[in-house]
Formats: sequence, C-alpha cells, structure tokens
Amino acid sequence: MRPRHADTLKSFGCEASVEEFRQTLADVKAEMFPDWSDEALIVTRDEAAAFCQAVKKQLGSPRLTRPFILTALIGVRKARKRRSVQTSTGPV
Repeated sequence: MRPRHADTLKSFGCEASVEEFRQTLADVKAEMFPDWSDEALIVTRDEAAAFCQAVKKQLGSPRLTRPFILTALIGVRKARKRRSVQTSTGPV
C-alpha cells in the first residue's frame, strides 16, 4: 500500500498540510513558469531544479525530494481536471 501524501510530507519534515503543499506547488509554478506546461517543466533539468528549490524554500522543508515534488505537481493538475469534470457534469 502506498503511503498517504500527509504521511510522506511528515516523513520529510514538512509541517504543511497536503492542501497547503499543493497550493504552494501551484503558486510557485504560476510565479516562476506561468507559460510552461507541467510536463515541459518536469522534463527540464535546470528549471525543474529551480522550481523544486523554490518549493522547498517556501515550505521550509529542505528534505523534500525532487521526484516527490514533481510527481505531486502532475497530481495537482489531474485533480483540477477531475474537479472541473465533476462540477460540469452535475445535475442540470
């Protein structure tokens, strides 16, 4: 069974809630790379590293790993899509 994000964040010494973590990912990406897609950012070396460093700094959690942060960024986008589909297909 995969660990929950909240448990993983705590294991990295991050005190932020899952929602705060996800919001930080979105905010940092919007600030630093507003015109980039998540996928384009993830496949770069230097830009992805700069993004991850900014997230770690903003959260005060230097032990967060690059794979965890970048994978979570994709999860944020997917969650946004799921929410928009759920709200648009609701009762009329």
